[in-house]
Amino acid sequence: MKYYMKKICCFILVFSMVLSFLSTAIYANSYEKNNDQSDEYDDTLMESAEKINYYYPSSTMGDIVMTNDAQTFENNISADDVVEVVIQLDYDEENCDCLDNITPDSSLDEIQAAREKHRNENKARNILNNNSFLNECGLSMDSEEYTVIVGQYSPFIQLVFETRSDYLCFYDRILQMSERDDVSQIDVFVPVENTITANREDFLASPNYPMEQALADINATNQTYDGSGIKVGIAGGWGIATPNSHSELGDLNIYTSGTTFEHDHTITEARLLCGSNGVAKGVEDVYIYYTFSTTRLVGAFD
Repeated sequence: MKYYMKKICCFILVFSMVLSFLSTAIYANSYEKNNDQSDEYDDTLMESAEKINYYYPSSTMGDIVMTNDAQTFENNISADDVVEVVIQLDYDEENCDCLDNITPDSSLDEIQAAREKHRNENKARNILNNNSFLNECGLSMDSEEYTVIVGQYSPFIQLVFETRSDYLCFYDRILQMSERDDVSQIDVFVPVENTITANREDFLASPNYPMEQALADINATNQTYDGSGIKVGIAGGWGIATPNSHSELGDLNIYTSGTTFEHDHTITEARLLCGSNGVAKGVEDVYIYYTFSTTRLVGAFD
């Protein structure tokens, strides 16, 4: 009897050791798989987060600072700051077939008709795709947490949060949207006005680039048409230009928004596009939007 009891005890002991070994192996394998999955998720999250750029006004330089670090952005904005999020979408290449028949010999009426057709087709395409994105992401035009602005002529969705707290409560969803393949970039910024306070002369120290040379470089010295009857819009983050900024802009009606700071970059753009010696000379109305202001970026594009 004692012999059999010893046998049974030995069997139970060995069986317990085997079970313990198997259990450890299974746990280790499971842990390794879970750890691999966790690493894979973290890598995906980090890659997606790189799509997000944050902009905030510098308290020392009087300029705008860009960072890819969400915490840095949060630390540099106030509780009552409005936060805007611009989602840039990446759709399939647009159809430009209606422009294929335009040649240097085309009449002005033919060019304008083709341009208007392309503009309308592009508008319909963007409205359809942008609203599909809204629905897929569960974004509501009637939300009380944020305001949604949907681009009509551009692949942009803009979200406006009235406070930092509203933005932070929504932040996880912004990260989720950044993981989508049809999102190419997300810009998060605090709208500012007259942020750039440095001496304007410091910004005018750029190398002299004669307008004649600029026109020659883009092969625009022999112009068949002018800009009569069209309007020009300039959207940028540098500043504005006014009719008093340069003699070549003196005859233009320039409507500005967002800042009163004149910047040489924008002045040169306006001269090149629609100044008295520019590509589209003859333009009367010019709209210049400073895109880091309370002026909505999507509205500037539309």
